[in-house]
Amino acid sequence: MKKYFMVAFVAVIAGCVTAFSLFTPATTNAQEQSPASNETTTVAYNPESPLAGILDSKPVANITGVYNGEISKQWGLGFLSIENIWSHTLGNPEIIVAVLDTGIDTHHPEFAGRIKGTVNFSGSETSDDVYGHGTHIAGIIGAGLNDSGMAGVAPGISLLNVKVAEDDGTCKIENVSRGINWAVDNGASIINISIQLTSTSQALEEAVQYAENHGVIIVAAAGNNSPGQIIYPASYPSTITVTATTPEGKLVPLSNIAEWVDFALPGYKIFSTLPGNNYGYETGTSFATAHMSGFIALLYSLVSDSGNAAYEQVLTLLEAVSMESDISGYQLKTLNPDIIAN
Repeated sequence: MKKYFMVAFVAVIAGCVTAFSLFTPATTNAQEQSPASNETTTVAYNPESPLAGILDSKPVANITGVYNGEISKQWGLGFLSIENIWSHTLGNPEIIVAVLDTGIDTHHPEFAGRIKGTVNFSGSETSDDVYGHGTHIAGIIGAGLNDSGMAGVAPGISLLNVKVAEDDGTCKIENVSRGINWAVDNGASIINISIQLTSTSQALEEAVQYAENHGVIIVAAAGNNSPGQIIYPASYPSTITVTATTPEGKLVPLSNIAEWVDFALPGYKIFSTLPGNNYGYETGTSFATAHMSGFIALLYSLVSDSGNAAYEQVLTLLEAVSMESDISGYQLKTLNPDIIAN
């Protein structure tokens, strides 16, 4: 969340695009090789860890074998030291992440029984995902542990399918506003917006404020290939804004960077779900954003409070596991795997 305030420029209506990949979508099967290793080591939680006071001392499951086979293609999960967190929670199904995007392929087996609500604010005749972007985002956040060859950051949480973008990836600003309000009213704790708007409106500002007032965290993509341009809702002070990094800790080419960007997380060749029971790799700030939404969902699953109290506790925990890092010459926050693991 931003530590500064800014004046937003108001427009009556604007178009938008999904903060999409730098590469052409490519389907694959679960046997495809990973572009990067995500090996990790299990480390016992240190009592000094900011997570130590809220963790259940009994692991929820023995997931070592699952980790080695199920998510070997997902370097981003290794970056998050995910196995250590999963030993305490895979995500609470009462925690809901709303995916405001091009829709989700609700028939994909990764989401069986996990999508708790669907709405279509686009002009499309279907709430399902034709474009492929929203399904990929949803998989990174919360694909299930089902021997498919991948898993979401928070495989135990629930999802809302909020289609705000058209089947060509574009959308209207008012649809994003309506989607935010609907997600808040339908129980979302987190709203993932991997969409880059180049203008704002009073309705969008009010929707973002509505979410904050109700203790709902908005995680937004910084956007791609638009240097010097203010992106919405990413630039709003109350959002958590994410840009994309490579496995080497470098900024992904064409990823937006600005003073209103908060975090840099894995967004290069990210393996996830695609429509038609497919899987593939994508690159861009959209997919870095999804990692953050999934991680925050795990933090929500660990806290005992609810409502605005949980909102404040999760933000405090997020700050505790964050660190400043030099990424391609820019000072950005990232998540500290050593703190998370210990």
